[in-house]
Amino acid sequence: MRKTFVSLVIALVLVAVMAVPVMAAEDSKPASVTVNEYISFTVTDPGAAGINFGSLDPSTPDSPEVAQTTTTGAVTLSVAAETNVDCNIQTKGSGDFTAGTHTIPLGNAKWDKDNDVTGATSMTTTYTTIDTSTAGTAKAVHVWHWLTIPSGQEAGDYTTDFYYQAIKQ
Repeated sequence: MRKTFVSLVIALVLVAVMAVPVMAAEDSKPASVTVNEYISFTVTDPGAAGINFGSLDPSTPDSPEVAQTTTTGAVTLSVAAETNVDCNIQTKGSGDFTAGTHTIPLGNAKWDKDNDVTGATSMTTTYTTIDTSTAGTAKAVHVWHWLTIPSGQEAGDYTTDFYYQAIKQ
């Protein structure tokens, strides 16, 4: 009986030891991430590459870019929905149109967000805001362009560059 009693006590001790819940250890570490500013911007030109005004005579006022229509501008400026900051959509020119030593003032070129030259804005060498976009929302802006050729303008192939950008507000 003593052996049975000792065996029973040992069995109870083992059950008691096994029944004690195991305590979990817990620790924490800080987690962090930096999300970069992201702007997805495209310029779509529906016609021949570039802003083309064709062949014009002197004293031609407000001639439209050849590929623009009443519903589609000379270019479409698009900010995609994955852009994560509010943006200003802007344009500027690099300087006067030049052909050798002859020039046409950059201000003779105009832009607008509709197909009506009335109220159009003259191009400058500093960025001018055309429109704005909101982070997370796609935005497409048509831009129409016109050019006035001065009276007595010398013959030649005149060029300049137009720039477009989307920049964080």
